[in-house]
Amino acid sequence: MNSLRVNTPNQYNDKGISFSIDNLIILNFAVLVFFTFFGTKLPFQEVDPQASFKAETTNIVNQILYVFLFLSSMIIAIKRIDTISLFIKREKYLSLFILLCLASAIWSNYHFMSFKRSFQLLSVSLVVMNALLFIEPSKLLKVLKIIIILYLLITVFSSLFIGAAIDPRFGTWRGLSDHKNGLARYGFYCFIISLFFYGGQNKLSTKITNYAISFVSVIIVFMSGSSTGIVMIGLIIIISLMFSIEEIFKSLRIGRTLMILVFLSIISLYIVINILAPHLIDRIPLMLGKDPTLSLRTEIWDYVWMEIEKKIFLGYGFGTYWIMGSTVINQFAAIFGGFMINQAHNGYLEIMLQLGLVGITLFAIIVILLIFRIFKLESNLSLLVIISVLILDYTEATLFKSGISTLVFISLYIEISIFYFNLKEN
Repeated sequence: MNSLRVNTPNQYNDKGISFSIDNLIILNFAVLVFFTFFGTKLPFQEVDPQASFKAETTNIVNQILYVFLFLSSMIIAIKRIDTISLFIKREKYLSLFILLCLASAIWSNYHFMSFKRSFQLLSVSLVVMNALLFIEPSKLLKVLKIIIILYLLITVFSSLFIGAAIDPRFGTWRGLSDHKNGLARYGFYCFIISLFFYGGQNKLSTKITNYAISFVSVIIVFMSGSSTGIVMIGLIIIISLMFSIEEIFKSLRIGRTLMILVFLSIISLYIVINILAPHLIDRIPLMLGKDPTLSLRTEIWDYVWMEIEKKIFLGYGFGTYWIMGSTVINQFAAIFGGFMINQAHNGYLEIMLQLGLVGITLFAIIVILLIFRIFKLESNLSLLVIISVLILDYTEATLFKSGISTLVFISLYIEISIFYFNLKEN
């Protein structure tokens, strides 16, 4: 079998089997997306950090959800093993990363917790892989659109009429999230995903709906009061304008070269300013209403790096360093005056903390391959998405955890890989 994305009804003569399997794939995808946006906990609840460990180990809905997704995905995998095994054989590195996460339970101090979180990552990857391999993208986009519209409507309604949807610490919207930054992240990703809805739509009502989704998503980001989210919206607009350079000079066949040169010039300018006038870079957080430590993030990073050096090669195990009530958390709280966190607030340090140099190397290979394939496919929108994911994870550690960042990253990687492998064959 050459093409990875197959026409499943033609592959299976028994149309009844094909129909039921396709429905199961769409159901899995819809369930995953729904609970990614809405979560498995009751909304508008104050979080007690001291009770987090107990909550993580006793969330029955969460456990049932991922067991269901895994088992149903394995049924699909068994039915269509040839295509799936072919894709995994070609893709390699994401599979190796997930295997490393699973194996890290062996050296983690919390074996079961590490395995459980790795299992969740595996389940998400299986659901997304099945969906993108066997279902037309247009059908998946319809599922995404319905759930995003529902999420935006409930978020706006709750933020306007339910007091608990306002973040008590900042007086800004937090919607269904525990914190305003969480709402801003989901609002931003709703905006990014909405850009995929625009292609090939001619109906006026469809266009109005798509524009409304983008507009409301931006409003939610602004109402959250998250400076990171607001900056990201501005950055996306600037990058989109830079992409227009390629379109303007496309007829001369120098558009992509000019665009890359502009990108490199901006990066070079940043490096030069950082070397010759670092005080100007230091003023950027102040201009955004942040303190120079980015709300203690730089101090957290220094501490995390010291912890990384203690287990530099394989880390502490996937998803189990920041366990509330553990010795390391109490040690951190003692140093930072009782301040308690559950992440390194930097996704790349977080990967090194959990999986060491081996993990961050695998992740770097995945990102490099993804960007290379995006350039080969000339997909500016996909490039915009990966840039967004990578920048957002600089100040928050959300990749490879249950949430929207992981869903977007894995979906983008698998979809681009499918297109790239099929392009090579043709």
